[in-house]
Amino acid sequence: QRTSEWILRISRELQPIADRIAELIVSKSYFQADETTIKVQMDGKTEKLHTGYFWAMLGPPNMVAYHYADSRAGAVPKQIFGKSQATIQTDAYAGYNTVFLPNTCRRLACMAHIRRKFVEAQTSAKTDCGNVLAIISRLYHLESQLRDKSPEERQAARLKKSFPEMKRLYRLLRELRRRTLPQSALAQALNYAWEQSCEVLHFLRDGRFELDNNAIERQMRPIALGRKNYLFAGSHDGARAAAVFYTLINTCRLNKVNPFDYLKDVMVRLYQPGSLDDLLPQNWKPAKE
Repeated sequence: QRTSEWILRISRELQPIADRIAELIVSKSYFQADETTIKVQMDGKTEKLHTGYFWAMLGPPNMVAYHYADSRAGAVPKQIFGKSQATIQTDAYAGYNTVFLPNTCRRLACMAHIRRKFVEAQTSAKTDCGNVLAIISRLYHLESQLRDKSPEERQAARLKKSFPEMKRLYRLLRELRRRTLPQSALAQALNYAWEQSCEVLHFLRDGRFELDNNAIERQMRPIALGRKNYLFAGSHDGARAAAVFYTLINTCRLNKVNPFDYLKDVMVRLYQPGSLDDLLPQNWKPAKE
């Protein structure tokens, strides 16, 4: 009990740093977002678990933030991203529509999610799915060649090489939709890709944009691993505390900062005069002894 209270108290002290990271990400012109589940104990009863959600956002330079909410409703991303005017890369979950419908934000789709649908449909439509996946594979091959290029070089190469491939892809999708049974797995993959045609093409607009949101999904792996170990949060407050620590620890890892050294130092310096931004993992420097 005392350990839990101690962790909660520390999380409240560190909350301003986590909030500042989230604030900086939302202020950027481009970031990625995703969400995942967390089981939460209700009223001290392990047999009564509520499904809550960690909402994550990843943005430059090497910042990731997590927000705990007790639901997956559209009101949550509206609360988190509501003041943003960014291009936000997400999957096709309709809950994000509350952010994009006012036209203050632009949604960038994820090619990995589109690709996944065709991989799943291969068992019943091997040749057609193979043709689609071949084009997507060429897009990813080009992206691998552009990884270390500047945003301007990436955009120029995409317009020259990726844009023709995207045109081939959607010509093929249009042809397949005409002759595919509407209830088939292939039809579902085709409809998913077709409905996101405008959103996925946005990656051609700016060399900073990614073809998929795999980067944010990689930041969800520590949560998935955690669920296997601790199984559930002891309360909503416990889940909120976990979101603070996930924010700080994972941002440390993105910036190659030792989380233990960082937290040990920052817990002391929180009570000293200075700028909060100096305590962000990407700006942090160990105190001189």
